Amino acid sequence: MLSVVVATFNGSKYIQIQLNSILSQLKPFDEVIVIDDCSVDDTVIKIDQLDDPRIKLFKNNVNIGHVKSFEKGILACSGDIIFLSDQDDYWLPNKTEVMVNELNSNNFDLIISSYFVSQNQGVVDKLSAQQVELRASHRINNLVSIISGNNQYLGSLMCFKKSAIQKYLPFPDFIEAHDIYIASAFNIDSKVGHINIPLVIRTLTGHNLTTSNRSLFKKFLSRFIFFRTLLFRFLSI
Repeated sequence: MLSVVVATFNGSKYIQIQLNSILSQLKPFDEVIVIDDCSVDDTVIKIDQLDDPRIKLFKNNVNIGHVKSFEKGILACSGDIIFLSDQDDYWLPNKTEVMVNELNSNNFDLIISSYFVSQNQGVVDKLSAQQVELRASHRINNLVSIISGNNQYLGSLMCFKKSAIQKYLPFPDFIEAHDIYIASAFNIDSKVGHINIPLVIRTLTGHNLTTSNRSLFKKFLSRFIFFRTLLFRFLSI
């Protein structure tokens, strides 16, 4: 069984296109866990309009932010394999098949893919392909890439085993980004794989949940503090 976690906040413009691109790849017993973080537009209405029993919508009573929303979604998953998705992603048709096969055939705990960048969701011409320059055997290099601010482990590219993520839950309160935490934890303590095949179209809307406008220095400083704390956490287990 597959579970897909989507965190939404005022994402009505793209949410139906995004969810349809996901649902078209899922079997009847799979699920999409949507955590809406107090949207004030018609995001929830558009989700309800899809009227698909595989969608399980949870509406936060108060705004808890995207990190805790993704944590809440992961904890609610019933599937043994979990995907994460931003509200303005578009999944290419073979995403789940390719990633699940790669995950299982190599006994990976987590896997990420490459992606396309678009300024207009679902438009597949004039796309810019973004290759993931990471290797499963280069854990230290991968961690250096993360801490230096060059994070290629976007949550929207991830797929991981539920059995593997459970030991990293709940997310520590000090983290600013769920994907950086997951990527670091898995590179330290689990088996990670990478697929240099674009399987997602990421739309640059200025509201992507896995992007940030902070300066490079602030990113480096916060990730250094985060990484140091993370190491102490795992060394103490």
